[in-house]
Amino acid sequence: MKRIIAFLAIGFSALTGQAHAWVGGPFDNGWHNASFENGVYQAALTFKNGGGYSYFSPNQAIASDDAATPTLIDQRGSRRNRAVLYYKGISYVGSAFGTADGEARDIQCTMNGSSEATVQPGTTQQQTTTGNSQFSSTSLANAVVSSSRSFIFNGHWEGKITSTAPSLRFSGKGELCFLAPGGVDSIAGLAFDSYADLVAAITTAVGNADTSGTGFPAAFFTSAGTAVQDLLREMADPTTDVGGLIAKTGIDSSFENAEVIKMKVTGTRRF
Repeated sequence: MKRIIAFLAIGFSALTGQAHAWVGGPFDNGWHNASFENGVYQAALTFKNGGGYSYFSPNQAIASDDAATPTLIDQRGSRRNRAVLYYKGISYVGSAFGTADGEARDIQCTMNGSSEATVQPGTTQQQTTTGNSQFSSTSLANAVVSSSRSFIFNGHWEGKITSTAPSLRFSGKGELCFLAPGGVDSIAGLAFDSYADLVAAITTAVGNADTSGTGFPAAFFTSAGTAVQDLLREMADPTTDVGGLIAKTGIDSSFENAEVIKMKVTGTRRF
């Protein structure tokens, strides 16, 4: 009787048990083989009033390391570098860069993109009737996304690896920051450009001044130096600007004027 009960217990355990698969080889420390790092991490992004996705590879080329082939980079929209979002009626296309830590079971990604993106067709080669090759290119650019708003988004998310077999999956959360060219930023940009041009004009005037004449005023250089110092002081400290034309900007003020939302992330790694 005891033997029958034991067999029944073993059989019941076999039917209800879960199968487990080991990941990697004997020297991979429970992680996928390093040769698989050319895979792409794809993440679905969910947030209020929108959604999107991002692709990145830990070994994607942000900049070419070969001077002879400067075009060998993973540009925006490539198979290993893309971030596509939709938020409040506006679509965005950008780049995604990330890394994965297998031992800590952590994945992080940083994104950047804009609501205006175009791609310029490359130069095409045509064969003429005389046998000579001629190169021609069109001046028209194909619009990838267009809103006439010039909005920018930045984002960062962090996910935890929830499973490694049969496929690697992760989930997490992050933050998106949407920047719009507001009035304060626009005024600050115009003021900066104007004052920079004015400083350049003063420098040019001083450099081209003819000091060989007997009536050249000695205070010319002193006045020019004082004018440049006043301009730089106003650009550094807006409170000294009597007209209030220089708006105070910086990381804190830009973040305060931005629209920041939270997002959830789920994804997997594909090859």
